[in-house]
Amino acid sequence: MEKVYRELDELRARLLYVVLKLQEQPSGATQERIIECTKFNSTRVVRLLKQLEEAGYIIKSQVYGDKSRKSIESRQARQLYEVDAINSITFKDSAVILLEMLKYQENGKDLEGKINVEEFIAYLLKGKKLRDFNRVDLLGNSRTRGKIDLLAENGEHIERVTPRFVKPRLKAKLQKLYLELVAEQPALEKLPALAVPKKATQQAKSAHS
Repeated sequence: MEKVYRELDELRARLLYVVLKLQEQPSGATQERIIECTKFNSTRVVRLLKQLEEAGYIIKSQVYGDKSRKSIESRQARQLYEVDAINSITFKDSAVILLEMLKYQENGKDLEGKINVEEFIAYLLKGKKLRDFNRVDLLGNSRTRGKIDLLAENGEHIERVTPRFVKPRLKAKLQKLYLELVAEQPALEKLPALAVPKKATQQAKSAHS
């Protein structure tokens, strides 16, 4: 059966990134903290969380406190969210690789969108896109798997067309706005402002005229 992936538009991308950053904090990514950091109302947050969970981007879990109580039912539960590390990108270097691959494909001349792996890695290293990676880290060798292969094997972000050629899958394109946030790693209090739709801007101007 063909898989259907939900596009991460600006709202879903922002919320998923907030979950990613909050899960690293002691408070965890609770619904209350997500509302606080996204500045979205509770109705919107609940709807977006449900969409992201159904699409496999996040996982919801119950965490029970007060272990002194005998039964789980008597303990106070907290509902936490975390990014699914298989279906979603969680590391900056992975996000940078995918974004650069999308850009490289767009500027390429192959009609099928294929990318020569060796040439792409040379492009990454020459442009110093990744500070702490070398050719073996990206391409791998007889003993270890390279980052490109790992992205192809996990999460369905890259397709291995042949041993020499790869191309980004549709899933990577649908996650582009989220990948940009992961690559840039802005602090939660410094998230870029959401774009205002042209229609809303025109309505605002009409109201003041």
